[in-house]
Amino acid sequence: GTRDTLAALLPGAGYAVRTEQHVPAWTRRRTLRNGRQVTERAVLDLQLEAPPEAPKTWVDCVHPFPSASAHRGGAATENGYAAARAEEDKHARYPPGRADGRLEAFAQELYGRFGDEAIRFLRRATGRACTRTSALAVLGEERPPAVLGSWLQRLSCALQKNNAAALRAAAGAAACW
Repeated sequence: GTRDTLAALLPGAGYAVRTEQHVPAWTRRRTLRNGRQVTERAVLDLQLEAPPEAPKTWVDCVHPFPSASAHRGGAATENGYAAARAEEDKHARYPPGRADGRLEAFAQELYGRFGDEAIRFLRRATGRACTRTSALAVLGEERPPAVLGSWLQRLSCALQKNNAAALRAAAGAAACW
């Protein structure tokens, strides 16, 4: 899905990438409604390192559904509402200053819209990829938009493949009704 596609793309931008990384500083204890205490381990999708110019970065992907009851009202009046709320939720869950490095909340709505933070992150990463790949020099000033477009297409295809797999699985379950 999105995590694996990003993990394949980001080394081209000079990032060392590790997937599914436990970050103890963001692990927390929570009390459930029934009073029981649980520990929520913080396992983030990607850990990126690109010293010296890019500090440690944690990327956590989320795919909100704009038609969900929690988002429906806002999504009807504001473009990208579900992605923006998902980014806010990620930053509330993983507050700054607790772990070494920064969080990039990578939100992509299930219909395909990317969150603002995800787009800003991709622009920075594709900019880095353009400066590191001499073969792209033939594109001149069109390098960053071309690379960004290519990456967005690959990420969108990954999302749609996962959506199709979920529909197929649901249809398979419906066949036994």
